Amino acid sequence: MSDSLRKTLKRTRRYRGMRALMSIANTETMVWEYFDGDEYKINLWFNTDNPALGLVSPMFMIEIGMEKKLEKWVKAQINGDICL
Repeated sequence: MSDSLRKTLKRTRRYRGMRALMSIANTETMVWEYFDGDEYKINLWFNTDNPALGLVSPMFMIEIGMEKKLEKWVKAQINGDICL
């Protein structure tokens, strides 16, 4: 787990509670499995602005409290669903 993700999780636990942490953990697990545990790719994905997410990084979405939306989006992408 990257230092930036670790810091974000610490802030999230303090301010938004257990549901937010579970959503972040589920998202990280899905991304981890998709990239076969390659930490470089995982950190790059979490910290790179993504056009499909409105040109923001997944980490930024977590920081501003949109972790549930990110979790749903990742799940839809992995399942091959169209996400509008």
